[in-house]
Amino acid sequence: MQVQICSLNIVSEISVSFTPSILPSKCPKINVSNDIYEILKSNWNMGTFYLQEELKAVFLNHDNRVMGILPISVGTKTSCSCDLPKLLGAALKASCTKLILAHNHPSGSIKASKADIELTSQVNAACKLLNLKLLDHLILGDSGYCSMADEGLIL
Repeated sequence: MQVQICSLNIVSEISVSFTPSILPSKCPKINVSNDIYEILKSNWNMGTFYLQEELKAVFLNHDNRVMGILPISVGTKTSCSCDLPKLLGAALKASCTKLILAHNHPSGSIKASKADIELTSQVNAACKLLNLKLLDHLILGDSGYCSMADEGLIL
């Protein structure tokens, strides 16, 4: 019988990197909620917009320039969950300082539900622990969008 001995000094090295494809100064700058709404509209798959909820995160640098959009989860016609470790891990890996959440309502309604407000509160609290700023949570529907920041729902 052959016994393999594993050295305690041999471990995998973890590397973290982020390689942007666009210079930060060339990325779109967000000044108001409509700015991000227009970017999201042009980056949303309208073929599934009315079939299922999708939650996305928009990562921004300190100058409010969009670094990228990350799909977080795909749900059902009436709900979508948020994988906080995936969201915050990606935000930290991208070295962003601010983020915006966005999800669609397949029903077309842009009214924030109780679950939407609770999710926003949870994400906001988690962001504060990591020195990240949740700027907004947009709900997209067929008549436009609702900005939870504009509605005073993000403290």
